[in-house]
Amino acid sequence: MLARLVQGDLHERTRSILAVLLPTLIAVPFFGMVLGAQSAAGVLPMTMAMAMWTYNTRTAYEEDKAELWTYLRALPIPPRQIVAVRYLSTGLVTVGLTSLAVVAAYAFPFIPRIPLTHQPLAGAALAGLETGLLVSAFFNVVYYRLGYKAAVGSGSWTVMLVLIFGFFVVALLRDMSFSRSLAALAVRALAWSSRHSSGAAVLAVMAGGLVYWMCWAFSAAAFSRREFD
Repeated sequence: MLARLVQGDLHERTRSILAVLLPTLIAVPFFGMVLGAQSAAGVLPMTMAMAMWTYNTRTAYEEDKAELWTYLRALPIPPRQIVAVRYLSTGLVTVGLTSLAVVAAYAFPFIPRIPLTHQPLAGAALAGLETGLLVSAFFNVVYYRLGYKAAVGSGSWTVMLVLIFGFFVVALLRDMSFSRSLAALAVRALAWSSRHSSGAAVLAVMAGGLVYWMCWAFSAAAFSRREFD
């Protein structure tokens, strides 16, 4: 039942998916070439933040315009399941976009190949995936709690801060002297993650999954309490 609902939701969001697919495939190699190969790892998280915010806003706009919430609450489907469908379909879209963005950054024949080794490329992909999921989760928490207008306003600020912070970090990391001046704690954390890359990836996935699940639980509780005429 749940799988069928997720499939139906993805089918309904085909236009929104296509609306972010092509810009994502163009943005990743473009920014990779502009910022340089050394900064390519910072491109995926910023691009995924932009792509998933666009996807979520388009989806929320379509639902708000069609007054879909009122219709869904009239169906014999638990509110928690309605929200779960959205979170699952959004997660699948994020995974798909991240995978295609990695292909765009590394394998397109008509652009200079970004010389990332497998480990940094995997780290960049994981960072892009986590960023896309967290932006979506935060957007949906506000959306199901306060509605479309509030979510769009808060989502805009979130993505703007992510982009500003991302470009700032990318610019600083291009300067090797800045890398050497990082705090000792950050250096030890980076050293540990490089020695235990599998463990660091597992911890990152577990932490991201936990936050995503908590956001779903909060969204489901907020949506269950909403009343519709």
